[in-house]
Amino acid sequence: MNHIVRVVLLLAAIVLGMPRAFVTAETRGLRLSDRTVVEGDDSRALTWNPAGLGFLDGLDLQYVHTGLGGSQAVGGGDGVFLAAQLLGPLRIGTAYQFLIPPGGGTRDFRFTFGSALGLGRVVSFGFNLHRLTSDTDPTRDGLLSLDLGLMWRPLSWLALGASVSDLNTPRRSGGRLSRGYELGVGFRPGTERLVLGLEGRLDESARNGEGRFRISFAPLLGMTVGAALTMVPRRDSVEYMVESFLGLSLGYASAAGGMFLGGGDSATFDGFSVAVRASSRRAPALVRPRGQAVVVTLDGALPEGPRAGLFASPTPTFSEVVVALESLGSDSRVSAVLLELRGSSLGWAQTAELRRVLTGLRAGGKTVVVHALTLDSRQLLLAGAADHILLHPGGGVLPTGLRLTSTYLRAALDKLGVRAEFVAIGAYKSYPEMFTHKEPSEQSDEVRDAILDGLYEQLVAGLAAGREMAPEAVRALIDGGPLDAAAAVNRGLVDALAFEDELQPRISELVGRELRLRRDWFRPRAQESRWGAQPHIAVVTIEGTIIQGRSRSLPLPGMSFAGADTLRETLDALVADSSVKGILVRINSRGGNSLASERMHRAIAQAAQKKPLVVSFGDAAASGGYYAACGAPTVIAEASTLTGSIGIFAGKFVWSGLLTRLGVGREVRIRGAQADLMSPDRRWSDEQRALVERRLEALYDLFLERVAEGRQLSAEAVHEVAQGRVWLGAEALELGLVDRHGGVREGLFELAERAHMSGLPAIAHYPRRGWLARLKLARGEAVHLPRISEEHYGLLASLVTQVTAGGESVEWATLIPAGLQKYAALVLPLLGLGEDDSPLALLPAHYELR
Repeated sequence: MNHIVRVVLLLAAIVLGMPRAFVTAETRGLRLSDRTVVEGDDSRALTWNPAGLGFLDGLDLQYVHTGLGGSQAVGGGDGVFLAAQLLGPLRIGTAYQFLIPPGGGTRDFRFTFGSALGLGRVVSFGFNLHRLTSDTDPTRDGLLSLDLGLMWRPLSWLALGASVSDLNTPRRSGGRLSRGYELGVGFRPGTERLVLGLEGRLDESARNGEGRFRISFAPLLGMTVGAALTMVPRRDSVEYMVESFLGLSLGYASAAGGMFLGGGDSATFDGFSVAVRASSRRAPALVRPRGQAVVVTLDGALPEGPRAGLFASPTPTFSEVVVALESLGSDSRVSAVLLELRGSSLGWAQTAELRRVLTGLRAGGKTVVVHALTLDSRQLLLAGAADHILLHPGGGVLPTGLRLTSTYLRAALDKLGVRAEFVAIGAYKSYPEMFTHKEPSEQSDEVRDAILDGLYEQLVAGLAAGREMAPEAVRALIDGGPLDAAAAVNRGLVDALAFEDELQPRISELVGRELRLRRDWFRPRAQESRWGAQPHIAVVTIEGTIIQGRSRSLPLPGMSFAGADTLRETLDALVADSSVKGILVRINSRGGNSLASERMHRAIAQAAQKKPLVVSFGDAAASGGYYAACGAPTVIAEASTLTGSIGIFAGKFVWSGLLTRLGVGREVRIRGAQADLMSPDRRWSDEQRALVERRLEALYDLFLERVAEGRQLSAEAVHEVAQGRVWLGAEALELGLVDRHGGVREGLFELAERAHMSGLPAIAHYPRRGWLARLKLARGEAVHLPRISEEHYGLLASLVTQVTAGGESVEWATLIPAGLQKYAALVLPLLGLGEDDSPLALLPAHYELR
């Protein structure tokens, strides 16, 4: 606060103690009625404070005309301004201004190139480089000047700006122009609609200066009005100039205008300025048409965490889609929601949550329509939450039930001469069975049947409720197999058939009035006008196999890895961030490294002691994924979430038989009885197997202890439902493994309540996938293979050398045919993930549930 007081006093001193003369305008461009060194964050920052570009979103194009007369002839003319967000925090812009020189005559041409670096929504640095061309004044021709600027918006109600013009003191007529310094402070007293500003400009030569008080107000969305009072000290008096401005927005286009009064003792008209603007970001519009139908297209998977390439637009995450759909319920402009299903591959948990969101929209008076090309069981389950289901005439409905596939590699490994050595704690810990068995065990059969039975009943009940059919009729439809489009209508699974071009009139007919389809809902939203960091809920995703180190991704075979180091660093930063009011940890993981899971558990538990924290499960939160979640005070799961699998295992592959067949010789010498415990060259002895079992039992007991502490159960009670057993979320709730059913939406509402935030809060994903991460991704630096133990890497390298012509080195992942990538995904988690040979806590990943 002391710093703020000093800034205000400094500004007052500048204004009151200014020398009495006009401000030099040799290199200044067009005069603008809403000029400000504090707020300007569009392309016109190229003529006031270049740092304003750092807060620009998207692309901005403007045309400006200023007509002046009287005492302020400098600054009139025409200009075109263009600026864009180039990459992450980097913005660039260019301006072309045709200026009326003093005394009239041929117009001068002023070219500007500017750039700024915006660090979040708080700080921005920028520069402008100007070149002036004049046919009438040789002393002005070729003037080259450099401006620097800074904007700082530390709080929601406070912003500061500073700029230095003519930093290079351009030479003219044997002399140099002096630098100009401009400093400003802006306040938003209790509302974002009102801004009060105090600005001052001082020439370095101590002969020129001016002070300015500015006020702007937005009485309506899409409208801004304001005025500014400029004081210019003269020799025996102070000259006052008044500027007024009005801005109107129509969304992607806007217009602004203002006029200038002053230049003497009387308030005479001194000129005007008008501007028109086109932007790639939709701003709040003055005219907000009603009767809209928002179109949401689901094509492929909805990622839990951000996914984006270097230049590609970020794909909306599942959490963002949930929040956006939920917000439609209170939007009076929206009458209907059209959900287009285009080969979507949502998970069971995502499907269940979107059903609830669509049901909520219907309850709030919105008409919900689904249009699909084809409908499988899960898509039909989602569509059942709509008022109307439309199907493409060439499509069909495929309610073919569920299929759960397990893979067993024992016979194949025997043929290759590879021996799988594994020890599992828990009768139901069946992950190693894919390598040690040729068929499922009795316990595996029990769990698989329970999962299929539970999900099948949820599917039947959901379809029956959505289409108002008896459960027996739904089962008969499923058993009857695929239906063509006409048969689907006759059987009542869909309401009507429609081509894509017929959707707008069909929806208008269903609602009973003309509607306009709006397909830009998930495009980037309006230019951000808030100062400081916006209060929000942080969404942290644990997705994929849990590992030590940092999170990473593996395009082949399409795997992601959640790193314990990344999670801890992220949660530590969020706890220290005052703008983060709560943390939602979204887990979609079947487990992984046991030590990494323990570290994640600790990080979540510590963060929960300092800030509101809720864990929400996606399709799976099992084994190590469930382990990590137990550190949270509140755990939410969908009825279909694969939950639990509280167990642990360890093992290795012995490759000696395969190497012998390939003619690869290896000699192993050791010092210390257990030096070859995890060696891929030798099987375990009875003593070594006993050692592994004792270690796993201790870790299993620790797992039970963590669950018992987090769920407030006894270790004995946890053991009864543990032993590696996988439960559906519906059963997990009954057993006390989770607190209640729900998903992202329910977690956010609870966090908002605990943080005293009204409504559904704003969210942001962490760790942020900013421009640097996207650059690394484009260069391949963010794509890593999982950490493979040195010995396994050597063996793989030997095998690659054996199967490639001439022994040339190749990337081993390129040897995996596309059809076999899913099988590679089964094995990769076992190839020494982490460098500590920690046991693994994994769900049987060979479950392929369709």
